[in-house]
Amino acid sequence: MSNIDHPSHYNDRNIGFECIDLTQFQGFCAGNAMKYLWRFRSKGKPMEDLRKARWYAQRASMMGAVVLHAPGSCERILSALYESTTGFERVAWQGFYSRDWHMVIEALDRMIERLEDGKEC
Repeated sequence: MSNIDHPSHYNDRNIGFECIDLTQFQGFCAGNAMKYLWRFRSKGKPMEDLRKARWYAQRASMMGAVVLHAPGSCERILSALYESTTGFERVAWQGFYSRDWHMVIEALDRMIERLEDGKEC
């Protein structure tokens, strides 16, 4: 696998899917919010990635973006992300699944606060 077509930071969730399997079906802002949350532990700049995820989630919310569940794999991927995570990250994935931008943004805010406080999120 190469860093071009299968980068490890988008393929390291061990859920049987890559990030693009989900984000390719989303609008720009929603897809970017998911992308930055997906990779925040893998690229070495977790705070920056979480802040980017929050920024895109806020934009998606303001634009009334809808998280797409079709084709069926999107729903399976969001469920797998929810099942494979804990804490506020799990809440954020639940928010995407539920199409609840407020939930996503609140969870990202809590994750950012925890990182600022030197805690795991």
